[in-house]
Amino acid sequence: MNGLPSEILPQIVEFVPTRARLIALRGCSRSFRQAVHRAASTHDSLRTVHLRASEAQSRAADGGPCDPRQSGRALEALARVFGAGCRDLWAMGESAAALAAIRSFVVTGTQGRLRCLVIHKSSITPTQLVDLCRACPLLTDLSAAGCGLPNLYEPDISIDEYAAEIGAACPLLERVNLPDEGYDDANCPAEVYQMHFPNLRYLDLGYSCSSPGRYDRIAMSARACRRAASHLQLSCIVQEDVVEQLAAIPELRDGTTHINMDSAYIPPECVILMAQRFLALRQLHLPDAQIGMLPQDYESLYVARPELTGLQFGHSSEIDDDCLYAVCHSFHLEKLGLVASANLTVGAMHYDAVDIIVNSPCAATLRKISVCELLSSADLLRLLRGCPNISEVCWDFGGGRDPFFRRQRDLANLHTLLRILQSRGGKLDSGYLFRHVRPREYPGVLVRDQAYYGDKLV
Repeated sequence: MNGLPSEILPQIVEFVPTRARLIALRGCSRSFRQAVHRAASTHDSLRTVHLRASEAQSRAADGGPCDPRQSGRALEALARVFGAGCRDLWAMGESAAALAAIRSFVVTGTQGRLRCLVIHKSSITPTQLVDLCRACPLLTDLSAAGCGLPNLYEPDISIDEYAAEIGAACPLLERVNLPDEGYDDANCPAEVYQMHFPNLRYLDLGYSCSSPGRYDRIAMSARACRRAASHLQLSCIVQEDVVEQLAAIPELRDGTTHINMDSAYIPPECVILMAQRFLALRQLHLPDAQIGMLPQDYESLYVARPELTGLQFGHSSEIDDDCLYAVCHSFHLEKLGLVASANLTVGAMHYDAVDIIVNSPCAATLRKISVCELLSSADLLRLLRGCPNISEVCWDFGGGRDPFFRRQRDLANLHTLLRILQSRGGKLDSGYLFRHVRPREYPGVLVRDQAYYGDKLV
C-alpha cells in the first residue's frame, strides 16, 4: 500500500462504496488516511448519516455498557473525520449526552454544509433546535414533527417565535415540517408557521379531518412566500366556502399555478369551482378518493379552465375510458398522470386507453407521462411511439396489470424505450428497473428520482 503512487490514491478512495470501508482504508497507511480526509467532504457514501444515539448514550450516561460505535466519543470522532461530507442528517436522541453528541456533529462536524436535517424521537427543545439551525445556513429541508418530540409540542416559547428564528437562520429552506399546533384554532402549516419561510416550495393547507380556519394567517403566508403561493397542497375538507375564502386572497387567486388535492375531500363541483376561481391554474392533481367525477364533469372542468396543461388522476379515482376520452379530446395537455383503474381498458386487441391518448390532440402536446400500476412495457412503448414529444416518463409497474417483470418479454421493450428517450434527450424514472439495466448503459436517461412522480409531474 505504501508503494502506490500518490496520484492514484484519490481515485481509489472515490470508488470505495461504504463508510465502513473508508474507515478501514484510513488504517492502511498515512497516505490513505490523508487521501480519505481530503475526499471526505465530497464522498457519496458520506452524504447521508443516521445518528441513533438515544439508548446507547443513556446507558453510557448511567455508567452502564453501551455500543462503542454510538458512544459520545465515537460520534465526535465521526464528526471530526467524516462530518464535512454529510449533507443529510437523521438524528434521534433523548438523553443530555445524546443531544450533546448531535449538537457536536452538526455545529462542529458538518462545517455549515448540511442541506437536510431530520429530528425524531428526541427530547430536543425549541431553543436547541434553533441552535442547530444557526449552524446550518445552507439548510433546504427541515423536519422536526410527529410523535416522539414532546418538547416541541409543549414548547417553552411560542412556535411563532422559534419558527421566525429558524427562518432567519436558514433563509434557503424549501421544505419545513414543524408542529402545527398551539396557535389559537389554526391547524395547518400555512396557518401556523409557513409565513416565516419565504423560500418554501408550496403552501400546505389542512388535514383530511378539518378545513382551514385562519384565512388571515394563510394570507400572511401567501404574501410572505410568493414562490410557495404558486403551489397549493390541499389535504383538507374543501367545500364551496373554503374555495371562495382562498380565492379571496389575491396572491392565491392570481398566482397559484399548481394545486395538489390528492389527500383532500372535495366534491366534483368544488374541483370545477377552484378551476374557475384560480385564474393562473395550469396543473391539477385530482383527489385519490372516489369523488364520482363523470365525463361531463371533465368537460365542465375544461370550460372552467381550458388553459390546464397538466392533470394527474387520483389513485382511487376509478376513471373509465369515457373520462379519459373527455380529458384527452378537450385539453391540450403537456403532462398526464395515469393510475390503475378497473374501469380502464388496457392491452385490448382493438381500442384501449393507449389508443384513446394517441388518437387525441394530446398525442401532439404531451411531454411528460406518469404511469402507476397500469401499463405493460409493450403498452408504454406503444404510447411513447404514438406521442412523439414525450421525453420524460415515470413508470411504476409493480402490483398492477403488469405486476411481474418478465425478463425475456420485457427487456427488449425496455431497451427500446430507453433508446427512444435517449434520442429525445429525455429520462425514465423507474426504480424497479435498476436490477435489470445498469444506469451507465444510458447515462442521464435511467434515473431514480422519487420526487418526480408526485412533486414534479403536476
